[in-house]
This record gives sequence, C-alpha cells and structure tokens, in this order.
Amino acid sequence: EAGFIVISNLVLFSRPCVKIQIIHAEYGTTPGIVAFSAMVPGAAGVAYGPSARSSRVVIPLESAVAVRSDFPETWLFNLHSTDANGVFKTNETLPHTITEWDGRAVCINSQDGLGISNTTSIRGFQPFFISYTLPTSVIRGEEFVVVVTIFNYADAALPITVSLDHPVGFEVTSDSNKSNICILPSRSQSQKIKLKATKVGSINITVQAKTSSSSMACGFLPTYDGLAKDAITQALEVEPEGFAEDKSHSILFCPSDENSKTFSQTYSLSLPEDFVPDSQRAFVDVTGNIMGPTMQNLNNLVSLPTGCGEQNMVKFTPNYLVLDYLTGIGKLTDSIKSNAIRNLNTGYQREMTYRHYDGSFSAFGENDPEGSMFLTAFVLRSFHEAKRYIYIDDSVLSGAQDWIISKQMDDGCFPNVGRIVDTGIQGGQEDDNRNGTVTAYALASLLISDYQNQTVINKAVKCMQKNNPLNPYETFMYTYTLALDGNKDAVNSLIGQIQTFANITDGVEYYMNPDGTKSLDIETAAYAVLSNLEVGNSKSDILPLIRYLTKNLNPYGGFHSTQDTCVGLHALSKFAKVIFKDPVDISVSISGGLTENVKITEANKLLVQRNKVSKVPSDLDITATGTGCGLIQTSLRYNSFSPPEDHTFFLNLMGECTNTDCKQRKVIAVVKYLPQGKKSRMSLVQIKMVSGTIAVQDSLDQLTADENNKILRTEVENNKVNIYFLEITNKGQQFSFDVQQIVEVNNPQPGTAKVFDYYAPEYSSSSTYTYPRGPY
Repeated sequence: EAGFIVISNLVLFSRPCVKIQIIHAEYGTTPGIVAFSAMVPGAAGVAYGPSARSSRVVIPLESAVAVRSDFPETWLFNLHSTDANGVFKTNETLPHTITEWDGRAVCINSQDGLGISNTTSIRGFQPFFISYTLPTSVIRGEEFVVVVTIFNYADAALPITVSLDHPVGFEVTSDSNKSNICILPSRSQSQKIKLKATKVGSINITVQAKTSSSSMACGFLPTYDGLAKDAITQALEVEPEGFAEDKSHSILFCPSDENSKTFSQTYSLSLPEDFVPDSQRAFVDVTGNIMGPTMQNLNNLVSLPTGCGEQNMVKFTPNYLVLDYLTGIGKLTDSIKSNAIRNLNTGYQREMTYRHYDGSFSAFGENDPEGSMFLTAFVLRSFHEAKRYIYIDDSVLSGAQDWIISKQMDDGCFPNVGRIVDTGIQGGQEDDNRNGTVTAYALASLLISDYQNQTVINKAVKCMQKNNPLNPYETFMYTYTLALDGNKDAVNSLIGQIQTFANITDGVEYYMNPDGTKSLDIETAAYAVLSNLEVGNSKSDILPLIRYLTKNLNPYGGFHSTQDTCVGLHALSKFAKVIFKDPVDISVSISGGLTENVKITEANKLLVQRNKVSKVPSDLDITATGTGCGLIQTSLRYNSFSPPEDHTFFLNLMGECTNTDCKQRKVIAVVKYLPQGKKSRMSLVQIKMVSGTIAVQDSLDQLTADENNKILRTEVENNKVNIYFLEITNKGQQFSFDVQQIVEVNNPQPGTAKVFDYYAPEYSSSSTYTYPRGPY
C-alpha cells in the first residue's frame, strides 16, 4: 500500500540502507553514472573517477550494437534476496534508449523493517545517435512522415548518410529513401522521410545513419576521420480500414457418445459483403483440454479494458483457477506457474488501490462514497483462494469479512450496499428491496473464505428462504450457496424445479433469464455446473451445461465480460479436473479451407494445436473418431467498412482544429441511451485516435474532475481512449477532450468509436469522426 515504484541497477542493501558511494561521472558532468556505448575495436578507453579529471575522455562514435531496438519504459523492476552480508549484486545490460534512468532500492527484513535508498541514476549515452517517432499505429493506405533527428556530440563535423531500409509493406513516397547531410559539432539536424502503408501487420522500420565516405557535404570543415554509425528498428502496427469484428465457435465433442461413433460438423466461415479486403484471418484450434484456450491467454482473456476494481479481477481470478486445475492433475509447469503467480501479484497490488479504509472494496476505491457489497464479496472469495499461491495479508481477508458481516440486517439479509456496476447480481430485478441474490452471493464468499460464525450463516440462509428465486440465475446462485453450506437435499430440490425451464438442443443445455444478457445466461450455466459438482451429481448430468459454456468461449479463452469469465472458468476448471483422468485417443480430420489431420492423445491432450485457415471465406468439414472428449474452436477475425447495427445507444462524434495548423485539435462526442424511460448500466465509450494523434492527458483528467458529468474514469490504452460512465440516460451527455498531432499524416482515415454496455457488450453502437482537411 506504500505505492513505491522501485527501479535500480545498484548494489542493494537490506535495512539499514548503507549510503552508497557516488561514482564519479565523466569530467564536467553532474554526479551519477554515465554508461557510454561499449568499445569497438581500436577505440580509445574511457576513464572514470578522479583520474579522468586530468585527461581527455575519448568516446567511440559507433553504437555498441548494430541496430538499437530495445526501448523499455521501465527497466529493472524485480524482487531479489540479499546474501548473508545483506548484499545483492547483479550485472545487467543497459537498454538501447539514450536517456537517464532514475532508480532507488527498497529493502525489508524482519528486524529493521523498511529501508529506502536515495535516488541515483545512470545515463545511457553515445556521442552520435539518431532518434525518430512513429505513430502508435497507422491504417493501410495512409501516408505519414518519419522525422529522423541526428545528434552529433563529437568535436568535429560529420558527413552523414541517412537511409531507410526499404521495408516490405511500405512505399517510400519521398524523392528518395536516402539523403546526405553535414552535422556540425554539438548540433542536431532533422530529415523527413515519407512512407505509405500498403500491407496489414506489424512491420519493422529501420533507419540508419553513418558517416559518408565522401566529406563533400561538409565542404572545407574539419571532419571526423573514423566511423560514426547508429541504427534503430521500431515496429509499426498497420491496421486494416473499418471496424474490427471477432467471431468464434467452440464445441466440446465426444465421438464415442455419437450414435455413429463419429463426430461430424460443418462450420461456415462467411464474411459480410462489405468486409475489408485482406483483413480476414481464421484459425482452427484443437485440444483435449477444455481449459486449453484459457491457459494460452491468461494475460488477455477478454477483449475489453479492465480499468476498475471489479474488472481488474478478470486478470486475477483465472490465474489461480488454472493453478488449481494443473496442480490437481499434476501437470503444472514452471513457466505457467511463474506467469500465473506474476499475474496474481500484480492483480493483488492493483486491487488494493480500490480498497477503502473500512476494509471494503469498490469499483473506483476511495473515489466512491462507500464500499460495494458485491465487489467486497467477490474480492474476499478470490483473495482467499489465491492465498495458496501468493502472499495475501490476513487483515485484508478479515477486514472484508468484518465489513460484510457489519452490514447484515435483522432479517439476516445482506443489502445492496454501494454501487453495483454489474446489475446482474440483482437477478435482473430493479427492486432494491430484493436482497436474496446479494445475500446468496455474500454468504457464498463467507463460506468459501472459511467463515465459522454459524449464527450469521443461519440468519443469511433464512433470508434466502424468505426471498424465493424468481429466475434461473437466482435459482442457481441459491443452489451453489446452499451446496457450499452442505444442504444437498435443498440443492437437488431446487435443481429439479428449475430443470423444467431448461433449453436442451443437440446435447446442449442452457437457461435464459427474462430481460437477461448473454453474460447472465453464461453465469447461470456456470453456477448450475458448480452446484451439481458440489453435491456430487453425475458427469452425464453436467456435460450438457459444459457444452453450452464451451460453445460461448471467446477466441481468447474467456467469455463476454468479467463475472461471466470468472464464474464460467471456475466451472470449467472444476469439471476439467473431474474428466482429466478419462483416456483420450481421438483422430480429427479437417477439410475445406484447409486440409489437416490432428491427433489428440494422452501425451498431447493439454496442448492447443492451432491450424491457420488458408482460404476465407470457406466451409470447414470436421470429423472425429476415437475415445474421450476434445474441444474444437474456430476463430474468424475481419474488418467491415460499415459499423455493426444496434439500436441501444446513440453515438455521434466530430473533430475540430483549435489552431491554424491543426496540430492542436479537439474531439467532441454526444452519447445517449435509446430505450425510453431506461438508463444503461456502467458503459464505456472507446475512441480510437486518428493516426498520428494522441489525447492530451490534462483534458482527460478534467472530464473526471467535473462533478456535473457521470464519467467515472478515463484511460489511454495504446491508440484508444476509454471513457467509463456510471450510466447513460435518454437525456444523453456531451463531452470533449483535446488532441495533439505528434506525427504528420497526409491522408488520415476516419477515427472510429464505440459505446457499449460493459457487462453486455452486444448492446453497442459505433461511429466515425474526422478533422477538417488542410491546407493549414
């Protein structure tokens, strides 16, 4: 909770922190460390310390590496243990950035507590170097300007040739991709190179500058006789035009369960009429592990921003579920373990920023007036489960328990305290007096976290009994909580009553909630699975529900949003442990857009075998024979020129120039919720920047500072601005923010924007915007 960021390349000492002796810099510079480019053959040495003060320091002008490409924003951010003498030493390679790195060390031990060193620095430097800035991304067909700046800190002029290695996927629209210039001592000079993006993908751009064999560019000026050289490679993402679409279809198949003992299905990979050429790509993944897609994408399970306390948990909870699963089947590898634990530690620290001083949690922490019953219960159960793998402060768990219990009412119910950003926890009900579902959720978290006060538990169960569930979601929330409490008879009774409302088609079972969303239906199926597993019902009863869950997996191994992903993966991981011991030997044949034969065996059933579809659109014919079960997932991604149609929101944007050369700009947006007499849940407006521009952070900060609007948070994610709204009403809201041009783009494509309900992304609307065209 201290909030310190520690970046250091120093010798680290544990508390008490010993004062570190200053290392003298090059004569004439400020104290600190200066790291020059490594020596090239034949170069003179560099002297450090007092002896350097009486001699001239000679630095090579050629870069230590052929091409500089390592430009991290943060360097050396790690935990280490000291030796018996309280010392830690490490040798590190300096990144390629010409910059000054500031760092400090934080040390801790049981005797002396916390120690923090003074800040020190090390400067990465070379006397001759180049620099250039690329846009975050560009759209195919756009022409942009790369401004290359060449710096000469030598004591002589340099005749320089600047050149661009002609990359595949770009067309040079300048007169040439090469120029000869003279850089005077202690001066810099810039050159412009114009490029046009012609191919979609991540494409490297390499610019180099080196001394020319001819000194004619410098005339009669004295020039450097040796070789001065530097080169930089940076990747630029070239995106297709239009609006991105992701579609996937998954199925859990068991060939031996089919009447013919052969599973057979045809998938149609179809495209709309207005799809963007060359934007389409498709894959077929085959695995014997229903958790396979999740294990491959632990860092990116949903394609949504995760900028609040509840959404952050989608990057936390699935990690301990995967660890539980792989530990349970004895297949946990060091690489998966280290990645998952790193994600857990990061998620834990981030979630603590949303904690209130009373022990509760809320979507935006102390910016909210009070803690949230729902989120506090969610965090409590997740932190308790994760404690098997990382350090979780016991006071955090007990504080969350105490806060939940303090809110219990005389009738035993837990109320809807705080902001509920996902109203699905209310079972789709608008009546805030219906507390049965929230009580079931809170009680489940108390039971999962080993809470022992039976009086509190019994009172909560009585509250649930007085508030009969009204829909499938509420029913299975109840059954899961009652199963955790050991009430098997009540669980089976409720399951028997609700099964008359089940939809069963082709071996797939699911439940639809009145006025519900896809996410709520997924949660319903997940709680049904968990309930059946808790009371020990048969695999055959559960398998149809599992088929529904796997059918709705997104291409990244999650579902639509936060809760459905966390609860859905909880159900899948527990079922996967049950069926893992079942032998697998399946032959899969794929034809159509590709031709491939895939084997799933005991040796490889944890692997995801990915096959790229060579022809899209196409039909895929898939057949499988053998024993056991497998998962097939087809993923199709493409762009379309027209936005997807939906009538839930209205979104309109326009761009304007705020100065004469249009380097300073503004985006103005209007957003409304269309269903009359209703308001949205927490919604997000996502605005993609026009190529070559970035949002001005100060103006984004002003949006959340204005108490008259309902903007909860803003964040910048690559080339997108995410704006979170508590709710959007029929009245609508207008907002604007400033934009700055950082790279000149001559024919920019329109920027795109989308508004959607975070917890039901299918409710959305999209739009575009442009800026006035020059000349300026």
